[in-house]
Amino acid sequence: MSTTKTVRADAVAAAEELAAAAIVNARWSAEFEQRRRWLDASSELWPLLLSGQAGPLHALIAQHAATAADADFAALAVPYDADQVMVTGVAGELTAGMTNRTGPLAGSLTGQAMLTGQPSLVTGGRCAAVAAALGAQTGPLIVLPLTAGKQVRGALMLGRLATNPAFTEADLAMGVGFAGHAAVAMELAQARAEQIALAQVEDHDRIAGDLHDHVIKELFALGMVLQGHATRADPATAAQINGYVDTLDEIIKKIRSSIFGLHRPRPASWTASVQPSVPEKT
Repeated sequence: MSTTKTVRADAVAAAEELAAAAIVNARWSAEFEQRRRWLDASSELWPLLLSGQAGPLHALIAQHAATAADADFAALAVPYDADQVMVTGVAGELTAGMTNRTGPLAGSLTGQAMLTGQPSLVTGGRCAAVAAALGAQTGPLIVLPLTAGKQVRGALMLGRLATNPAFTEADLAMGVGFAGHAAVAMELAQARAEQIALAQVEDHDRIAGDLHDHVIKELFALGMVLQGHATRADPATAAQINGYVDTLDEIIKKIRSSIFGLHRPRPASWTASVQPSVPEKT
């Protein structure tokens, strides 16, 4: 009898060990799959960006992050003016209408991430404002600063509905690497935009120089020739020629106005309007 009890106890213990091992293996498998999704999301950003046909970069980052995190919604915000943030990329139906929405830098979750440079798993009452804005109950939120070098270029917020499994610290840790890659992508996109703008400015300068050095001078010389003919022509012909000269003068004025427009300097705030950033807190 005791032998039977011992065998049964051993069998129960073995079954418990197998069940525990299965749970651990399932957890490892789930974490491995999620890490793979984050790595895939990071690696897919670069070819899309370099292709030049990826569409709005911030929306692309939000969409890839939402897919990797298995999130129901995502929102990417950047600094706007001195004390605000603006949503510039979203993913998911709940955030579809939030693009270009602004909020306080110091009083928002994404703003806090930009100011501190620290990722966070937001739980409890701090999720209430987001839930109210979305009109849906949410679980814990992941907020990731988008840091490149010593500049925080924005922040990414990811969330799931309360009916789905909640985010954990492990999810937060997996998202940090993607956020760093996304910040570098944003920095590269800004550099590319500035390079294109600089090339356009150089083209404008070249065109303006050609207009001034060749076209205007030739038109002015033509006007002088016509005026010379007018002085030797009969009154009716002279009046007609002088009309042509007046027309040339108007054309020259318009070309000079165009040259002024081509030389017009780029606003000092242009770079900030493309992609502002805030210093990383140390």
